[in-house]
Amino acid sequence: MNLLPVLLLAPLALSLPSPHLHRAQNHTFHLSNLTYSSTLLYSTPSHLAVSSATFSFAFSNPAAYPAQCIGHSSGQTNDAGFFAWPQIFTCTNEGAAVGHVTFAWDRYGGGVLSVKQTWECGGDTYLGTATTDVRLRCRTTFWQNPNFTWPDPGWPYSAADTTCDVLDLSVEPRVERLE
Repeated sequence: MNLLPVLLLAPLALSLPSPHLHRAQNHTFHLSNLTYSSTLLYSTPSHLAVSSATFSFAFSNPAAYPAQCIGHSSGQTNDAGFFAWPQIFTCTNEGAAVGHVTFAWDRYGGGVLSVKQTWECGGDTYLGTATTDVRLRCRTTFWQNPNFTWPDPGWPYSAADTTCDVLDLSVEPRVERLE
């Protein structure tokens, strides 16, 4: 076997970028269809019956795999109380991806969204982290039962529904190879 052609091509092969390193360095986190909504339902003027909020988005990273991200918050007496601290939520990977995506949204702390993703590429594991401000444009609709009487209240006493415009965001993560 003649090794001369292989030896002549070796310097060229060493000078080309690794497709795995290129994939790890060529990335953007895309957060699409980012939505927020909340509902507050009062059974009487002083009794909160149900309160919940949802923050969700579709996550994609060209260097890895997509995921669906959904966070829930409940038990608040007004809309401003939902997602008032950066609770960590785990996203659902699409397909049989190795790794995971997590996020935390601190609505009270200025709307800062933190996203982390781990993925494998070429036998290496990578961690991408990014933060961005989420500025929502929301509307709240209030309704109050005009036929509410005590002690025989009609159901419900009042409701408040908040919905926000859908956002699409892209953010450049900081990527590191894990040991």
